Amino acid sequence: MSDTKVAVVGSINLDVVLRVERLALPGQTVRARSIDRALGGKGANQAVAAAQRGATGLIAQLGSDPDSHALLIQLRSAGVGVTHVAASPGPSGRAHVCVDDKGENSIVVVAASNSHLDPHRVTSALTALGPAVVVVQCEVEDAVVRAVHGWADRCGVRLVFNPSPAPDYIDELPPIADPLVLNRGEAEQLAGPATTIEELALALGRRARSVVVTDGSHGAAILEGGQVRRVPAVEARVADTTGAGDAFTGVVAAELAVNSTLHDAIVTAAAEAALVIQSPRAARLTAMPPRHE
Repeated sequence: MSDTKVAVVGSINLDVVLRVERLALPGQTVRARSIDRALGGKGANQAVAAAQRGATGLIAQLGSDPDSHALLIQLRSAGVGVTHVAASPGPSGRAHVCVDDKGENSIVVVAASNSHLDPHRVTSALTALGPAVVVVQCEVEDAVVRAVHGWADRCGVRLVFNPSPAPDYIDELPPIADPLVLNRGEAEQLAGPATTIEELALALGRRARSVVVTDGSHGAAILEGGQVRRVPAVEARVADTTGAGDAFTGVVAAELAVNSTLHDAIVTAAAEAALVIQSPRAARLTAMPPRHE
């Protein structure tokens, strides 16, 4: 049994980041001012954030090309445990990210090696790591998400589930996420339109033990024990919102792993997200802010 506090199951991507004046509308072509390459993928981003606060292991699948080797080096340098990151022939996942002058983004993801992550290897790795908290998102195959839920349910391990991209099979999963973490857009995909994020959190309550719905500068709503409360966002100058939601989720998991309350974990995660969005994603690379900031 290891001393791992958080195990993250998820994707690793090479982010190709294009800076544009405005995001293209359907049928439009826009010019990019710059192009950068950075470590990305929801799994990698969340693991990097969690690793700033305690022992974190990533269970993922890389490719075998030179870019994949560089991504592995960056994960190690960020303090992420990579014993359970395997390689398969071909390229690693790719994300093509456009970021406009307001810091908003649009993202297109190619799964590549992420689609080769094996559910049986995942559950074996989780057993070997023995984490206090396990995190999973939906940039991996459906069978992997189901396997993580099944393992957490059997073993009584706290599960942080970030259903992004929002899956159509969520009602088939055991409602054990504690919390279910998703942004307003994802929440409305699963629960339908609502006037407030508090309403969305309540609507999603039957699908999890607790729910956190984020809404950018409008803060987050927490549903816990049947009660909903709001946590305000931390004011920040926005340079690039890419990866902020992943940093938020990773910090929530890490804080819960050291026995923080859910409310306190969300407050800390909101501060992390505010720090993260103040610098471009490509410039941040793996340099998530340390806890004391």
